[in-house]
Amino acid sequence: MTKTTTCVYHFLVLNWYIFLNYHIPQIGRNEEKLREFHDGGRSKYLTLLNLLLQAIFFGVACLDDVLKRVIGRKDIKFVTSFRDLLFTTMAFPISTFVFLVFWTLFHYDRSLVYPKGLDDFFPAWVNHAMHTSIFPFSLFETILRPHNYPSKKLGLTLLGAFNFAYI
Repeated sequence: MTKTTTCVYHFLVLNWYIFLNYHIPQIGRNEEKLREFHDGGRSKYLTLLNLLLQAIFFGVACLDDVLKRVIGRKDIKFVTSFRDLLFTTMAFPISTFVFLVFWTLFHYDRSLVYPKGLDDFFPAWVNHAMHTSIFPFSLFETILRPHNYPSKKLGLTLLGAFNFAYI
């Protein structure tokens, strides 16, 4: 892909995640059944934290693309390194984990992760936006551009720190 196409792709995916991060908390705002979802309980759902993480990653990737087009490759090594570190240690592993675990548990016993009652509040497209589209976007990113991977020690330390903070 050309640099312009990559920049447009990152911009469109960034806007998709910004829309989801804005739209999902608005669903059922006045419903008493979803009170737990809106009373600070949002941060306990890895799916929603993953959507925020994906928005941050694609924002950094879009910024990296724009700066490379405007300034040049040599002056933005920090942004490129941060983009690669964010993707390889958190964005890709967590989106893959959310996708695989959600759909495995959903097909095993739906009530474990997504009870039928949520269908009244979350349309099917929102469920797929939160749990399905994250994986193809991350997979396409691995194909789209090569990433420099950190050392195993650093990568596992950052992923472990994120998991520890989440728990």
